[in-house]
Amino acid sequence: MKRPIIFAFIVVLIASLGSAQTKFSFQLGGGMNYSSGGDLARGLRGQSDFLADEYQGNGRYDVPLWGFNFSGEFLYHLNSKFALGLGVGYFEQMKESQVSYTYGFVDVIEKVSPKYSVVPITANVHYYLPLGQSLRLDLSAGAGYYLARMNYEYRQDLSLLGYNGNDVYTFQASKGGLGLQGGVGLELILGPRLALALNVLGRYASISGFTGDWTEKGSGDFWDFDESGSGEKFWYYEWDHNSKAYAQLAFQEEIPSGSTVKNARPAKLEVLGFTVLLSFKVGLF
Repeated sequence: MKRPIIFAFIVVLIASLGSAQTKFSFQLGGGMNYSSGGDLARGLRGQSDFLADEYQGNGRYDVPLWGFNFSGEFLYHLNSKFALGLGVGYFEQMKESQVSYTYGFVDVIEKVSPKYSVVPITANVHYYLPLGQSLRLDLSAGAGYYLARMNYEYRQDLSLLGYNGNDVYTFQASKGGLGLQGGVGLELILGPRLALALNVLGRYASISGFTGDWTEKGSGDFWDFDESGSGEKFWYYEWDHNSKAYAQLAFQEEIPSGSTVKNARPAKLEVLGFTVLLSFKVGLF
């Protein structure tokens, strides 16, 4: 006799939980991210243009525009239409590419591997617009702190009359900055406490002032050295050469200067782009 009573109690409890208004929920998702890159992209394209014009280089440097994105957000529901969200995410952009050319009798390959990852910590306001019994629109907007980590590797391989050598430079630094985000999503309600959402989010943050650690290693027939240090900075400038201006990147302590240098500044990593996310939303209590 006790078992049916306990079973009935559990059923009533579950039903009461399902019908209760959820105050807190958690949304977890993943997808693809696009980000323009800012000065990083401008510098890579400018260096490609220079190698093509000066040495008729074969290939171009690719800009890391696409990457994977993961994010989670805790939501406090003020009522059925408004909610406040506190979220954290992670996305990473990486691309390896190279340009080859001949300089006199020397065969040269220049390879770059730029990579940056961003952890956005966000605060958002959500507005929900019902589209039917099981569909609703999620409109969101807010601000956040975007913590970025920059990793840049440059490698040069030389070959001359059977002799070979390479030089590898790496730079690593972290910096944060404020940003904005907003989005629109379509939410499919699967149950009282479960929903599936497809969101498109737009972002903008401009992060500059990267100062970090570096290493440079040379090996092969031409040289043999291994150096490292800290305090180098990430710069952007435009270089006048043969009546044409080329966007360039530099990693050094002092700002680039000289008669052929203009518009030199700390390089800006611009998180300007969008994310497409597929998420699960679970009502907590």
